Amino acid sequence: MRIFTESNGLRAYLVRDVGKKRSSSNALLQPLSLVEITERERSRGSLHQIAEHKRAAVLTHMSIEPYKAMLAMFMAELVQHCIAEDHAHPELFDYLWNSTQMMDIDDQPGVYAILLAGRLMKFLGVMPDEMPLGFRQEEGFLDLASGHWSYRAPLHNAVIEGQLGSYLRSSCAESPEAFRRYSLTRNDLRSLLDAQVMYLQLHINDQRELKSLEVLREVFA
Repeated sequence: MRIFTESNGLRAYLVRDVGKKRSSSNALLQPLSLVEITERERSRGSLHQIAEHKRAAVLTHMSIEPYKAMLAMFMAELVQHCIAEDHAHPELFDYLWNSTQMMDIDDQPGVYAILLAGRLMKFLGVMPDEMPLGFRQEEGFLDLASGHWSYRAPLHNAVIEGQLGSYLRSSCAESPEAFRRYSLTRNDLRSLLDAQVMYLQLHINDQRELKSLEVLREVFA
């Protein structure tokens, strides 16, 4: 099992009794569960093991609302695809920890997947360029491969029109409340999410398919 930790980043653990009825370890199976863990000392070459664990916060709605559960699954998979194991990302950890609790109680949770993808661009240092001053976004494009703005569409397909590009750039820094002012439709969110995933795949050089993305597209449809 892979767990995103505060001090060591993404790390693989051997967890015993997972899946057994009434096992306390089943709390670890829920995507974006917030837990405190204590590691066992390990011999060289062996897998990391968890000696103790407990819930750090109760997510009341995530386990009973299918929409939020699907968002959590996607967000957890996205993080696992984007960061390397055993490398701490404290800013990303704090952001994900706090936004998970906010998403659990938010009546409009879809924006959190968009903002996490944007924050990954920021924390990994691969944000697209800021839109140039005076750039006419209704006439221009954002090249997802280069991260540059242009009035001429590139020859490849990794490109989005300027308005959608402005949303993508804004997702790297804005809060849920600020981002909602754009009043994006679910189709807008789906197009933006597809563009974000493509952008991250291009810039972290990882073309693996996100298994939860197709289901989330249907949720946004």
